[in-house]
Amino acid sequence: MSQEPANNPEYLEALRLVECRRYTGAIPILRSLADAGHAGAQAALGELFLWGFGVDRSVETAYEYFQSAAKQGHGYGAYYIATCLRGQSQNASSSGSVRPHWISPDAALIIAVRELPEMAAQGDRYAMGHLAFLYQWGQGVTLDPAEALYWFKKAFDAGHHAAANGIFQIYYECILPEFRDKALARAWYRRADQLGVRALAITEFDLEGR
Repeated sequence: MSQEPANNPEYLEALRLVECRRYTGAIPILRSLADAGHAGAQAALGELFLWGFGVDRSVETAYEYFQSAAKQGHGYGAYYIATCLRGQSQNASSSGSVRPHWISPDAALIIAVRELPEMAAQGDRYAMGHLAFLYQWGQGVTLDPAEALYWFKKAFDAGHHAAANGIFQIYYECILPEFRDKALARAWYRRADQLGVRALAITEFDLEGR
């Protein structure tokens, strides 16, 4: 696992600025730390480039930052390579831009499964959400919606409000029908909407008709 201090004051301040959407203040700090090899800062920059927060969106740049973080055993970087950027390694292969030292999605998944539980147990709310996703879809772990709900709710209670989307999704369309619950899906949908974090393209009409 990456040995850089997670309680680095500059790093914590940058994360605080990101959470407040004050990206112009956060990005120079993160770049400086990332250039110095701070895996957490590399992963955080990767997320900003992946979603286009405060920077021009660039999946390629995000992927490079996540690779740098994952090489140091950082759970976030490995998580993104193994999940939502899994296809990026194939795109890179076809373009001839794969670097020999890059970590494959399968290897990244092993790192994520190894590191995220420890990070979550230490109170990292984003690690909780990432770990929940793995259990939700059975990626690298046994499919377990109950465990996914546990970690999504822990993440939400710790302040990671976007985790409400994962809770909603399980209650709305879990592949195991015994976990589906229209009333709870509706409640979490509205909670995500009220908090301004609703990410899924589901309408009230769709939800009522479920």
